[in-house]
Amino acid sequence: MRRPKLTIVLCGILFVTGCFGSQDHELHTNKFETIHLLGTVGVHEMIVELIEEKLAADGIKVEKNFFYWDTYMAKARQAILNETGEYDVIIGPNSVLSRFMRSGKLIALNDLAEQAGLCPDDLYPPILDSIIFQDKWYSLPYLADVLVYIYRQDLFDRKGITPPQNITQMYQTARLLTTDPIYGLAFPANPDDPVTSIWSYFLWSYGGDYFTDDGQPIIDSAQSVAATRIYSLILANCAPPAVATWKTEEAVDYFLGGNLAAMILWSSAIPVLNNSEKKGCGEVGCAPLPLGPTANAISPLASWGMVIPRSAKHIIAAKKFAATLVSNETLSTIAEKGMGPTPLPKINREYAPDNLEKPLSIAVKALEKAKAWPSHLEANQYIPIIGSVLNDILMGADTKTTLEAANKQLALLVARRNQGN
Repeated sequence: MRRPKLTIVLCGILFVTGCFGSQDHELHTNKFETIHLLGTVGVHEMIVELIEEKLAADGIKVEKNFFYWDTYMAKARQAILNETGEYDVIIGPNSVLSRFMRSGKLIALNDLAEQAGLCPDDLYPPILDSIIFQDKWYSLPYLADVLVYIYRQDLFDRKGITPPQNITQMYQTARLLTTDPIYGLAFPANPDDPVTSIWSYFLWSYGGDYFTDDGQPIIDSAQSVAATRIYSLILANCAPPAVATWKTEEAVDYFLGGNLAAMILWSSAIPVLNNSEKKGCGEVGCAPLPLGPTANAISPLASWGMVIPRSAKHIIAAKKFAATLVSNETLSTIAEKGMGPTPLPKINREYAPDNLEKPLSIAVKALEKAKAWPSHLEANQYIPIIGSVLNDILMGADTKTTLEAANKQLALLVARRNQGN
């Protein structure tokens, strides 16, 4: 007779406990503030994962939205210029994010730069113009990078060859390795992609440049013509026919599929390659960029940073995210794990081993000579012209006459800008 009463009591206790337990769980869930993040696919996903636990301890949850380049660019532009409020944090290349600094639609981050101990004198100098405008920090950098020569170690070992030392050898090696169904060397060549990054390496390593010291375009110089010819020769004879449409993701996918022996890409792509589930090739090797005729290999310096749109709905939480991302602790972890170089040379030197076969060491060494894209004209003016020209040359247009025509276009842009001033 006593058992039914005991059952009723126990059920009552469980019901009450369940109600309060459910309420406690709801309160625990509601204590998080969710920020919406926009970024590009790649190592940046791994970097954000590094800080999620720390952010959770501070009551911040990150809704991550990582896209390939075209989608990312469209969403970033819309979120910032149209002030949609869709994203609280946008991470991406500072060369692109810097285009929005003059819009008045980004939040100045001087307080966070100071909190993180970021000082202009401590960063790589080429980064500064892309993150600071009129003494205001609009982007906080967390990654600096250069191009490197990435190759399949198994194929090179099988052929008994080592990474090339100069650009001529690079072409010869690529021809040797180009045997159906494998192509010897490729890199993104889509005119809408920042193809000028890789072309800049050829241009500068051949002793050429975009502009003279007084801002006049010189992309039709003898050095530029020679650099463009070897650039096009490699793609025409050693890369898949579809390379003219390739963006970074296509190059990575082709390499992971085992159909590409080598590629020129950013050093931060290596941890992504090594951790990819799609990896269908052997060990990923990394080597310095081959030298040009000037006995130099000069890579463009790219940096990635984060901005907070003025329309962000969770600004305080977004600022906590920023402070965590660019803290000395996080930047040191990025370098220690070999995800890529940081914007701080001091940290890079501390974690880069002396062994120049390691990607971080190779990249840190190359950063000493790396150059920024010229600031004589807005990048969104001259980069599309050059990208289109490179694609025309790859399709068969004469190198010299095509560069001469492009140089005249740039000269007109310079003249118009000077008249406007």
